[in-house]
Amino acid sequence: MEEQPPQTNNVPGQQIPQTVPKTPKKKKRTGLIVFIVVLVVVLMIGGYFLTTYLLNKKVKDIIDEGIEQVDLSIACREVEIQAIVLEDTSGGAGTQYDLSLKRTGTGGDIGGVKVVLFNNNVDSEVLDFGYALVPLTTKTQSLTLATPVTNANRVDMTVYFIIDGEQMVCPTTVTKEFFNF
Repeated sequence: MEEQPPQTNNVPGQQIPQTVPKTPKKKKRTGLIVFIVVLVVVLMIGGYFLTTYLLNKKVKDIIDEGIEQVDLSIACREVEIQAIVLEDTSGGAGTQYDLSLKRTGTGGDIGGVKVVLFNNNVDSEVLDFGYALVPLTTKTQSLTLATPVTNANRVDMTVYFIIDGEQMVCPTTVTKEFFNF
């Protein structure tokens, strides 16, 4: 058997349409790619601004805290408190003392004074004097001690301020020694 060429119905002068095999159409993904790129860029810029905001806030908080501490230190240095009298009113038991404090004319309003009584061996708990002394005043307060301190001969006094409803204790303490004869 002999191979025969494929039969064509060609009419002379008529062109045969050539069929090119169809390739699958590629879907246009450029819109999706642009969207993803824009989204990534927006997230990066947003992250940058968020990070910048948080860092600025933290730095501002640190600076504000430092300024507050400086203001407190200045205010503390301006206030002068002196212990005038320390007297045991408990009959020698060391549980009740009258303490007189005097404030000079310097400094602004204070919240109060924390005091600790000492003898040569024992110290009391921290006590609140109970008065916010205004300048140029002297006050006497009766202090009751939970831990007896017989023959107290020293008083440590620390001024505090009330700032935003919180006690801010001064970093400096004033000491007065009394000599019992």
